Amino acid sequence: MYTLQIKENRPQLEITLFRALLALAALASLVLKTNSNYLINVVAALLLFLLAVSIDFFLVKKGIKKHLLLLVASTIILVSTHSTIYALIFLLVGLLASNFNPSSQVDISSELIQVKKGIFSKTYQWNEFSNIILKDELITLDFTNNRLIQLMIDGRTAQIDEAEFNDFCSGILKSNQLSTDL
Repeated sequence: MYTLQIKENRPQLEITLFRALLALAALASLVLKTNSNYLINVVAALLLFLLAVSIDFFLVKKGIKKHLLLLVASTIILVSTHSTIYALIFLLVGLLASNFNPSSQVDISSELIQVKKGIFSKTYQWNEFSNIILKDELITLDFTNNRLIQLMIDGRTAQIDEAEFNDFCSGILKSNQLSTDL
């Protein structure tokens, strides 16, 4: 069985969700202000807004874990609003959002091919394909009904021998074709 991770070409949904959550938290720290510490609320809102703007820098470039950023942001919310409930809700929503974006992959076994993109999954039988080829981190799924799916594979996650993979796929396709011809 082969599992090929699909390279994501679109911006990650996770970064967008974190950015929206942090911007909402910045707004909430201004709205849910305490009268005695207005300056703390403004500084907290500014910090949360700056974190929202530069979230991709911290997550991607610096490699800081998203759970740590969530914890820091919820602590800032707790300090500025004195609302434990809001900080916990923010932390819970952030944790749920961080697990919302499953990885996309193609699973190829001797029985079937499964393409998982996000939360959707499609299963195909081998007799639906006329050819399957992996070349230069591009997998091409050629259907018998002239439909074609091409997906970029993330070569960093799995080192697959292209010749071995292509031999595996062509062997199964030939055996399926022989069984249907009989």
